[in-house]
Amino acid sequence: MVQTKSTQMKSIQYAFLVLLFITMGSCSKEKRTERKLHRVGTWYITELTWTIVSQSVTDSTLFQGVKTGSEVDAGTFTFNKNGHGLYDFTYDGITKSGNIIWSTDKTESVSILESIPLLSALANLFSFSNGTSDYTIHQESHTYDLARTERNVFEGDGSGVMQYVDASSATVAQYAVTFNHIKMEK
Repeated sequence: MVQTKSTQMKSIQYAFLVLLFITMGSCSKEKRTERKLHRVGTWYITELTWTIVSQSVTDSTLFQGVKTGSEVDAGTFTFNKNGHGLYDFTYDGITKSGNIIWSTDKTESVSILESIPLLSALANLFSFSNGTSDYTIHQESHTYDLARTERNVFEGDGSGVMQYVDASSATVAQYAVTFNHIKMEK
């Protein structure tokens, strides 16, 4: 069968269009997840369960404890297009807020790390009171891993640690928190 130039041109155009649609439709899951987070921006933490393990020493008194609980409508994560964002939520009366750095992977999940600017980190690390020798040292970090489970739902877990030294009250404290379940929705 002999094809005319017109038929050959239509075949080439058809093949090009098919290739273009395949290319457009085969965006990676990572990019789809990233676009999903970008489009909405702010996600609401609708469910949060947690476990806190703590230890503190004040003078000669030692306290150790384990506490569990859950929250609904606990706060928000806000994702910006540049891989940065903000979070603000409350659990067990503790309000956490700050900057985050986030990234996605090929499994439609997002990893979130609390981001503390250098100057803020230094200010939180050491604070001195009234020119005396009293001081406090405070440092903490939190991470979260969430995967897309439905169209507008991400679920996962997270963890965090905090250390605190206050010379004025002779207190040393540390805690670890595990976020056993986090559910966020748009």
